[in-house]
Amino acid sequence: MKRGLAKGVLLMTFVVFIVSSMDDLTNWIARARNEKTGWWGTDRHRYGDLYGFTYLSKFRIQNPQGSDNLLRFDTVAPHTKKIDLYALSDSYGWGLFEHPSLFKNVNKIVYTRLNDRQTTDVTLDKTKKNVLLLETSERNVRLVYEDTTYMQHFFNIKDTENNVSPAFKKNDAFKLKYKLNDIDANIEFNLWDYSFLTPFKEFKADLYYSMFNRLSKGAYLSDDKKYLLYDLTIDTVYKQSSFKPVDKNELRGIIKVLNKVYDQYRSKGFDEVYIAIIPNPVSILYPNYHGLIYNNLISLVQNDRTLKCKVIDLNRVFKQTNEQVYCYSDTHWNRNGERIWLSLVNSALRPFVE
Repeated sequence: MKRGLAKGVLLMTFVVFIVSSMDDLTNWIARARNEKTGWWGTDRHRYGDLYGFTYLSKFRIQNPQGSDNLLRFDTVAPHTKKIDLYALSDSYGWGLFEHPSLFKNVNKIVYTRLNDRQTTDVTLDKTKKNVLLLETSERNVRLVYEDTTYMQHFFNIKDTENNVSPAFKKNDAFKLKYKLNDIDANIEFNLWDYSFLTPFKEFKADLYYSMFNRLSKGAYLSDDKKYLLYDLTIDTVYKQSSFKPVDKNELRGIIKVLNKVYDQYRSKGFDEVYIAIIPNPVSILYPNYHGLIYNNLISLVQNDRTLKCKVIDLNRVFKQTNEQVYCYSDTHWNRNGERIWLSLVNSALRPFVE
């Protein structure tokens, strides 16, 4: 009996290890379980990704209004459809770009996913106004806009329709690719991320916070206790931090890459190239978090006199608004934030049809 039980445990451990070592398989399981509400489901992202880091019961907020929890707005009134909009986008924009009808005067939208480092083959329609939008959250700016190679090849411009690939060059195909390092998160997900365990996780997290005033790795709590904040955007060890100083050489390098992107894609037939940086929540809500000093990265990039890209300045508007624009338990904006950004983009596109 004991031997059989030991063999069963050993077999289960081996299966979990193998599954966890394959990102594609674990991600496929995660997508399936994210849609389940029973014991088999997972609450890691259901109430916000930062809730999934901490499991503080206060932040178990149903359906956070983030970019993955749609929809959201009415479509715009009938329009001219004179613009083809192309975008490099991180997770803030994916849900919006899936709905071209939200964008005024836009005929179609083609976007490539920054997080997956996709390369997309496209052919520009010369009868349309072709506009390129670089949409990135602030935490991605210093990582992405230093990557000259990728930034110059996320769109592969073809000359004729016959040369266009039918889909993204991305890893959609299921692959048995093993990863033997950094699999801890996958193992934790496959062993412990089940809805029936959520009450126990919340009890542990609440007790740990009440006793030691600390959260699990991945998030901080705002001083007014209203928001969970992503640790990467605060801890100055990381380039994503809103408080890590930006020196002149680094800024010069970012601008140089952006100008190369501008020149390349304009030469390939784009009528204009815009940059739209979405501020880290902490940059807007708590720019002096625990006495730290905001590095003003967005303003430094957008206001650089040598920058060639046109700017969609969400930073200024978010600083001035009295609306809540970010989720309490998620790294993303809410519907108010989306709506404001969408309005700014539509305003920027208006001159192309006037």
